[in-house]
Amino acid sequence: MPLLLISITFGLIPLGYWADFELVLPGLGRIGLDTLVVLALSAAIVVYLFFTQPQGHVSKNSISWMWVFLGLAFVSAIAFGMTGSFSGFRMLVRLTYPLLIFLLVLHINPSMKQIHQSFNLLLGLGVIIATWTFLDPSASKESVGVRRLTGLGSTSSHAYLMGIFCIIAYIRFWLTDRKISSSLLCGLFGLQVLMTVTRGAIVALAGALIVFEVFGNTKQSGIQRIGLASVLIGGLIIAVLFYAPLNQRVFGTQYKGVAQKTQTEQLRKSFEYSGRQDLWGYILNESTNGLAMVYGHGLGSAEIDLIKKVGGIPHNEYLRVLYELGWVGVILFLVALTQMWILAIQGIRSASSSEHLIIAGIFTSFLTLYALGGMVDNMFEKYKSMGALLFMALGFSLCSKTQPSDSSSSPTELPPSTFEPYPRQEYPLVLPALDSDASPSFTPYSSKDIYTR
Repeated sequence: MPLLLISITFGLIPLGYWADFELVLPGLGRIGLDTLVVLALSAAIVVYLFFTQPQGHVSKNSISWMWVFLGLAFVSAIAFGMTGSFSGFRMLVRLTYPLLIFLLVLHINPSMKQIHQSFNLLLGLGVIIATWTFLDPSASKESVGVRRLTGLGSTSSHAYLMGIFCIIAYIRFWLTDRKISSSLLCGLFGLQVLMTVTRGAIVALAGALIVFEVFGNTKQSGIQRIGLASVLIGGLIIAVLFYAPLNQRVFGTQYKGVAQKTQTEQLRKSFEYSGRQDLWGYILNESTNGLAMVYGHGLGSAEIDLIKKVGGIPHNEYLRVLYELGWVGVILFLVALTQMWILAIQGIRSASSSEHLIIAGIFTSFLTLYALGGMVDNMFEKYKSMGALLFMALGFSLCSKTQPSDSSSSPTELPPSTFEPYPRQEYPLVLPALDSDASPSFTPYSSKDIYTR
């Protein structure tokens, strides 16, 4: 358990913030500080798994299709690495680390108490980061025409991590008695996400909470869940319409001013709708030509090719997989995500207590945030912490199924009894002598004689 907590503290949270720091290795190219941290933590996890005995017996094959997808990525990374680029290896590390976190959780088989302590740690780190960003003037910067909260590094990384914290606080609000503290934390993290003005993260967070209300908040009636989901949808619409920075980014009004300052027609065009349509169009065009449509251009190739030819990175992980691993890869990836969705629904349906439902609900919401965010952002690129947190939650959900709730696993035991009954008194029965013409008579003992020593 200590190694998992170290990985959460020093690996999962800072990854998105460390991604902008890079080293240049001769003959290999650029490598981010986050990748070096992941390599060090991955090595520690592998050593731990090899030299210690597993504490549980939860099957690792519950995500069998994800292992198949990782195998395909490994083969592609080796093949693409022969060209001399370090990009394929770097992407392989980003995909492998979350699965190592998953194996570590299954190996430890944490108790219900340890699982909830891990979520408490995440909330504590979230409060520290959120407080720091409010106090640090440099955490808010001008970006593409609007003022945005950047956190300690990447704006989008900060948005998705604050979304993670908001999900935990929101679910605890509905399923625990800690209403005041959970509502304050939910408001704090939700405000942070909104102030980043990251459209993908805001919509993905709203979608994750809506999915929880519809499928996971089983303590509410069906009408109540639909009502709460409607409130969330209404809140999202109000934010888009009346929060000016978000409104400008959603409808692209601020991009027109940015585009007018650019020097080339290509850049002006790419800024009309944030440039994603050019990136996605290029990927789709290149993924339908020749053998590349079957096996792709090689793991990690999108970061190289798209920057050179279009001037950006995919901003869509499904299309990234399509470009790098072909239609075979993207089909495997979708099947693997579907398998995880099945596990999420099974976890919610089999929850036997509020504690179990909290864990299953958090995993389901994490998965929704990841799946929706992957449609418009680079979850494999700067948000590797998302993948690690997702698979940590999956491991928690699977392990919790084999354990009773915390309250029932350690029931309150009564102290040993010190009561000693009085020794039994022997009272001989004395019968009067019977005359032949007399009937027997008995004198009953009084209660005083019987119950006093």
